[in-house]
Amino acid sequence: MSVLQVTFRIRRGIDFSGGPIIAEVLTSSAPDATSVQLSQNAWLGQTQAGSKTFSLSQSALEQVISFNAELPASAKSTAFRLRWTSAGVSGSADTLDITEVQIVSASVPTPFVQPDFRETLAHCELYFEKSYNLMTAPGTPSNAGLNAFYVSSTSIAINNRLSTRFRARKTSAPVVKLYAPSGSVAGYFNDESNNLRSVTPLIVGESGFELSITDSTLVGGIWFHYTADAEV
Repeated sequence: MSVLQVTFRIRRGIDFSGGPIIAEVLTSSAPDATSVQLSQNAWLGQTQAGSKTFSLSQSALEQVISFNAELPASAKSTAFRLRWTSAGVSGSADTLDITEVQIVSASVPTPFVQPDFRETLAHCELYFEKSYNLMTAPGTPSNAGLNAFYVSSTSIAINNRLSTRFRARKTSAPVVKLYAPSGSVAGYFNDESNNLRSVTPLIVGESGFELSITDSTLVGGIWFHYTADAEV
């Protein structure tokens, strides 16, 4: 069982109409549990790993809140959530300002460190990367960042091979999923006519993957996005 230490700063607006606030860490036994499921309290195996209840009495006073959460061994997804009961909007400043949220693997508070985006991205890409732009969800229609293999307007011979290198070597061989730039669920690419064609990565390693193109009816080339997930 691992321990997370959660710290954040919070201040209420002068018109805040809520009562006591509950800060909590929740876990699910399902990987990639969604925020929609969480809002419905429908996470599989949902467990409250840690919480703290507090009140904000003065609008000008910023408070530092800190608490620990003990993650169960079954945890596959984790979320930090704030809950309160609102009495209704009582003014334009019926708000909460939350800053310097820090969640670390520790049992005691540590000083807040402003993360460097480049360092954070480099660390994350040891475990996950995608060809899409940063804020584009996989499966969304988008040509930005796609991978292309084009051979004019001739037919692609059976059993062509296409290799793609990751931007960063992964900690282990990741799960690779391909998506069509026109928008699709995982497992497809676009052909020259923008049709969806199914595909499965042939060889996946820590530094890249290979595709085998075996469709003799394919003309022109293929276009695809990918995600690589070496989940811990």
